[in-house]
Amino acid sequence: MGCSLSTLEDVDQNRRIPKNVGELAVFVPGLRIPKPVNFSQSLGDNLSKSLIERLSGLRTRVVVLASQEAQTAVKPKRKAATQHGGSMLSDLQQSLEDYLPVLLGLVKEGSKLQNSVKFVWVNQEDDTEETAISNAWKDLPVDLAEGVLQALCQQALGQSVDIQLGMAIDCTKATLAVKQRLACEMVKYWHQAHDNIVKLPLTSGWGEKHQLYVKWKYDEAQAAAYYYHGLILDEGNTEKSHLMDVSSLRAAEEFHKEKKKECEAFHTTPPISK
Repeated sequence: MGCSLSTLEDVDQNRRIPKNVGELAVFVPGLRIPKPVNFSQSLGDNLSKSLIERLSGLRTRVVVLASQEAQTAVKPKRKAATQHGGSMLSDLQQSLEDYLPVLLGLVKEGSKLQNSVKFVWVNQEDDTEETAISNAWKDLPVDLAEGVLQALCQQALGQSVDIQLGMAIDCTKATLAVKQRLACEMVKYWHQAHDNIVKLPLTSGWGEKHQLYVKWKYDEAQAAAYYYHGLILDEGNTEKSHLMDVSSLRAAEEFHKEKKKECEAFHTTPPISK
């Protein structure tokens, strides 16, 4: 797709702050919030009352802060006071660092307490979806597998470039080469996200919807890259460049059709998008 035709200097020379970057679709699976656990009921016969109270207090703080942080994540303008005057996220991290060593120290491999407590998380976006683990050393659910987390990282990069492309489209001084380079960067990030998530057995719920979203954005990025490549080739005066131009624009059209199919599938897959 001729992704090396533009340089970073092209961006710097034509930079300005746009008033509108257009519509941008963003999707991530709902955050998991831990539910309270009654340690007295499950561990009362094996641990001292003081240790159970300490463990319960540490987990309760994690539950409260995680719930508050989850609300803040979807409503970033909301402000909340923290115990130590820092950010709520830093307080949550500190609470986890206080809680996890105590918990893991009690459930060392081979310990009779290893399967005594059932830990449950609920999806912030869907109260009916729960994740339960009865063994602290068992594997995480497939939608928290390394491939999904890697895909989320690449997705974030791809969406940041998507914003930059929107700015370039709004900028009258941005060259086709700049727009093409940004579109090609989007292809790179969404390709990596796609490779990380497409082979995972995410067959239902948020996992399947996440896969469809990545496929949709990957096709969209490829359509944009071929489109701008075709426009650049159209500026050439040779028969060869004209044929390549037509080929690129046809490829862009095909990816655009696939993108529309993936978009529709994404919106109609439960939980149905509004």
